[in-house]
Amino acid sequence: MTPQETARQAAAIQWKMPVAQVYEQEISSNFPWCRKHRVFLVLNQNRAALVVVVEDEGQAMVFSGTDVLTKLNRLIQEEGIHLPGALSPMQIAEMTRRFLAGTGGFVGSSAFWHEQQDALSMWTSPSPKEGPKLFRDYCRDPIMKQENGTWRLNFYYFNNRGGVDEWNIAGDTSQIKSAQPHQVVPQGTFLFPYG
Repeated sequence: MTPQETARQAAAIQWKMPVAQVYEQEISSNFPWCRKHRVFLVLNQNRAALVVVVEDEGQAMVFSGTDVLTKLNRLIQEEGIHLPGALSPMQIAEMTRRFLAGTGGFVGSSAFWHEQQDALSMWTSPSPKEGPKLFRDYCRDPIMKQENGTWRLNFYYFNNRGGVDEWNIAGDTSQIKSAQPHQVVPQGTFLFPYG
């Protein structure tokens, strides 16, 4: 079975639907640190999406349910990644958000602010006066703090429901110990212009 077929089959089992109703897109290039696994975004006819990681040996890890942090830590360990130094704060933010919360949305950053200038009026159309300043306030680069072999990362995430979540992540060199999002801007404050 090819890695693509393995990813589709794992998602079909998770969703309890025929494999014929499932399709995949490889997104491994978004994770250059991931060399021993292939990463897929798997979708179904109902527009549900899952991240599925396929190991070289053909085993699949479906990132769904309550054990996603355990699976992410397993992936980090199998890839031989030592946190936080092996990855930039932005890479850790993107990795954590995508594997734990799914692929929709964007991590706020100064680069994201500049990339969104052409779409800013659409993002802020629900509140054209206050919206641009509010949007800018959450386009801050992820902040990493390290102390005594542990680290903390804080970042903002623009979700695809028009809100913003603040993520607080903590870990050590071998694993992410906690990853807690909480809403800081209500859903519908922004208009998500993609998809």
